[in-house]
Amino acid sequence: MFDLVVIGGGVAGSTAAIKAAALGKRVAVVERTGRFGGTCRYVGCTPSKTLLHVAEVVQTMRVHAGELGLPTAAPAIAWEPIRARLQAVIRAVGGDDGEGAPGAFLDHAGTVVVGEARFMGPHHLRVGSEIIESERFIIATGARPRIPAIPGLTEVGYLTWESIFTLPALPTTLAVLGGGPLGIELAQAFQRLGSVVMVFEEKPDILSQADPAAVAVLRPTLEAEGIQFRCGTTITSVERTGDEIVLTHDGDTTQVSHLLVAGGTRPNTDFLALDQAGVELDDDGAIIVDDELRTTNRHIWAAGDVTGRRQFAHVAAYEAEIAVANALENAHRPNDQRVVPWAVYTGPTLAHVGLSEAEARKHELPIVVATLPLAEAAERALLVAAPPGLLKAVAHRDSGVLLGMTIVAPAADTMIHEAALAVQCKLTVKQIAETIHANPTWSQAVQAVSQQLAEQMGQSTDEHR
Repeated sequence: MFDLVVIGGGVAGSTAAIKAAALGKRVAVVERTGRFGGTCRYVGCTPSKTLLHVAEVVQTMRVHAGELGLPTAAPAIAWEPIRARLQAVIRAVGGDDGEGAPGAFLDHAGTVVVGEARFMGPHHLRVGSEIIESERFIIATGARPRIPAIPGLTEVGYLTWESIFTLPALPTTLAVLGGGPLGIELAQAFQRLGSVVMVFEEKPDILSQADPAAVAVLRPTLEAEGIQFRCGTTITSVERTGDEIVLTHDGDTTQVSHLLVAGGTRPNTDFLALDQAGVELDDDGAIIVDDELRTTNRHIWAAGDVTGRRQFAHVAAYEAEIAVANALENAHRPNDQRVVPWAVYTGPTLAHVGLSEAEARKHELPIVVATLPLAEAAERALLVAAPPGLLKAVAHRDSGVLLGMTIVAPAADTMIHEAALAVQCKLTVKQIAETIHANPTWSQAVQAVSQQLAEQMGQSTDEHR
């Protein structure tokens, strides 16, 4: 009998197991693939951000060196060394041979069981021929690519984020189905590496979760690099003709060498026999949880992508800590995600935290909004010949507290954390504007947009630059 069994060995599962073991509990971790570390390590953050960095170096050599007064170069792209680099980074991140050895993640974290788990009742799992009994469970089985029901798609040999990083060769032409963060990041990476990339998106624009003002700044930069966007487009069928894949859409056709499906995720719940444990799912197959991450079975919690909520590794780790505290310490800790920073790691990067202008107006909050071009907000942008960027900030009109911020800048993924801290601690824009910022830094842009908000509210500030 265990105190806690964690199902899934990804970010959420590994975090939960390590935290539970630190409390002195009897813990088991069940992972059906035998590879610990999850999506982020093998086919998500680690390889994708590595590939984006390689592509950025190529773009700097090919295009931006001239802007800096240096000779430009047209590097010969060899995919095999790049692919080897991706695998080397995966091994370095995991600290093992790249095969997901559990010891690298779960030292001193309890018993490791490899196999597919199926509930036999509220307190029992079957894993192969073994029956595992536990007082409590945390389900952290993650998610997999969502494959749209397009006629012919299954037969043509499409790619997903689970397979694209092990391609034997660089695509000549690549169609990306989906204009969300993953699709846009990989579109830019492969375009910079030499592929011809087309992004198909059914919605009117890309990155629908982002502020339209930010997208309006980022998209022209991506288009200038050669990415073709076909928004408001529905793929009605696909078929293979020789070495080409033919996409039919809106009465037209497009031929490509490779097809990447990047249209979201589907929770990994269908193999768990959750009905045997009294755990209910929503219409998308995600586990239904309350504000404390407890499922409809009071002895079972869920964390990470399997809940169908925000699909970020940092959120998965955060939720795992909450689930452990509530399951083992009766902490009644809420899953408060009001302040979750996120980023799209394009060049430039788009990052956001807190409320957008649209969300604040939907809640009928009294707000003041300020928008500044990056070049006006930070001298650093001029020094490094940065592409066009933007800062947009929202503050409460009465209190002056920062409610949210969106940034498009080369270092937006770092800059956003000052705004995240301000939103979390309910700091005013006057306080941010009066905080000394080193010169010349990207973060001065955060100070500048805060200064503008304060001025719009009639607040004088002692600004330090």
